[in-house]
Amino acid sequence: MKFTTTAIAATAATMVSALPQATQFEKISPGDTFHVMSLRTGTPIQFGNMQAANSRLYINAPKQNETNCGDEHNYATFQLGQNGTLNLFTEAPYQSVYVDRSGMAQGAIGFTTGAQPGPKYAQYDGWSITKDSILTYTTNDIFKDQLNFQACPNAVGGGYAVWLGGNFDPAGQKDCIPFSGLAVKKPEDLRCHYSF
Repeated sequence: MKFTTTAIAATAATMVSALPQATQFEKISPGDTFHVMSLRTGTPIQFGNMQAANSRLYINAPKQNETNCGDEHNYATFQLGQNGTLNLFTEAPYQSVYVDRSGMAQGAIGFTTGAQPGPKYAQYDGWSITKDSILTYTTNDIFKDQLNFQACPNAVGGGYAVWLGGNFDPAGQKDCIPFSGLAVKKPEDLRCHYSF
């Protein structure tokens, strides 16, 4: 049986066009509102919502404890700032997300409210969203590592506490699950104020 180059090329083109195409998400620009969904196939956190409460970020917490949005609003709404900051979508006093990569904190992620001081080594800038809509944090050292997240079980109040990726068992946490944070654009009118 003789195959021509044309027949092989036509067959290959047909097979490639039949492959599933990657889902395209709407581009998120600074100032747009979005939610973050955890992606880690085969784990209890797959498709979980990132939440904010008690000055920390969580996945799958039973309740978020924001003060003015109600129980049905069990996810945090974020905005990316022009200067690489990550903020919760709130009225004043504003709430800003930080990372503490110091030896003691080992990648703790939290948020401050208004003029509340952050930890000594808190870093507020370095947040970005990739072309594939993944929220990442880029280190400000000479390596410029682009880091994802990890979810550590048994958080206070239930669910998983969110930590920066890159440290195995941060601050003594066990059984942490690395994950990617998918940023999903969602126009939001309701400005919640998250507990701190």
